[in-house]
Amino acid sequence: MRLSLFATVFFLIVTPILFAQPKKNAVKKMPPALHRTVPDFTLKNKDSTDVTLSSYQGKILFMDFWASWCMPCRASIPYLKEVYAKYHPNGFDILSISIDAKPAAWRKALGKEQMPWTQVLDTYNEGNPTSAVAEKFGALSVPYTLLLDTAGKVLAINPTHGAMDSLLQKLYGR
Repeated sequence: MRLSLFATVFFLIVTPILFAQPKKNAVKKMPPALHRTVPDFTLKNKDSTDVTLSSYQGKILFMDFWASWCMPCRASIPYLKEVYAKYHPNGFDILSISIDAKPAAWRKALGKEQMPWTQVLDTYNEGNPTSAVAEKFGALSVPYTLLLDTAGKVLAINPTHGAMDSLLQKLYGR
């Protein structure tokens, strides 16, 4: 009796999950992979101006998913300021994408950190606890970073500071 009750409950719960059809218009999530081009997106900066990823075409770009409440994210900012100062004159850029759900917290952190590169705020779809662009890029936690080449292809995923230094030295010859 117990076994048949268990089998019935299992069948009623698991079968719909296993055979569920994807929702129409569902966004296909495909996290970035090395040497693959990442999808374009548009987000707003602190002045509510649209910023598109494709506008960085032709530059080496470091994408930094972060949040005001993320201490490891905030701790890496001095390093990013050094890298930006060193390589920005050669075409290197950084795009920071905040996953903050509270814009006021994001703006406060921007004021405190004074990062000289572009900052954008990700959006949230109703009922989804993960921000839209972060989810599209497989950034389910922060910090999450990507180094892209001039064509928008992934050179590195979450590179350490040492790996980042090595890659940029190779790319810029210094």
